[in-house]
Amino acid sequence: MVNTVSCSHMFSGISQENYNRMMSCFNSAPKKYLAGETICFYEPKKRTVGIIEKGRAVVVKTFYSGSQTILEQLSDGSIFGEVFYFHANTDGISVIAASECTVRFIDYEHIMTSCHNACQHHSQLIQNLFSIISCKAAELSEHIDVLSHRTIREKLMAYFQIQSSKNNSTKFKLPFSLSALADYISVDRSAMMREIKKIKEEGYIDISQKEVTLLKEYIQ
Repeated sequence: MVNTVSCSHMFSGISQENYNRMMSCFNSAPKKYLAGETICFYEPKKRTVGIIEKGRAVVVKTFYSGSQTILEQLSDGSIFGEVFYFHANTDGISVIAASECTVRFIDYEHIMTSCHNACQHHSQLIQNLFSIISCKAAELSEHIDVLSHRTIREKLMAYFQIQSSKNNSTKFKLPFSLSALADYISVDRSAMMREIKKIKEEGYIDISQKEVTLLKEYIQ
């Protein structure tokens, strides 16, 4: 497994041998999903942690109208589940495979309750979990900040500036498609594409497929 500390990886600092031992102890087996397949639906009082071992997925909120908003992007090592969701209402929330995925599910109580051996790697696991929860709270705050802007342009530029800051560069690659970006900022895709074209023509950005370059400062 990964031995460097990572915000998104629950098994940082844990060897492959200890990882295998824990999975056996947790009675957890990997499951494979195809792109576009539903991995799970969020349910009230369900306390299961999902781990993306390989691949990409999204946590999606589907409204009664049929429109969707992407709540989270998941990749290798990411975790998900109702216990990390900060709202009471989980209706319409599902996890969808964005590519071929390998996923494990673990009961949350197994993670939080050490066995009688009080293994050091289990303590590391709990420490990693709290670090991830802190990161998820920060990511949620970023998402709320983007959604708090009123216009499509403001939402786009706020999101681009966050990505630029994260990559420490004015040039960066979007972590998902433009269609998914429209869902993430909760706007109509056609309207968003028209606004991107205007912003590009005004010289604020250059964009080619998923690669974005900020050309000059945008003041909101």
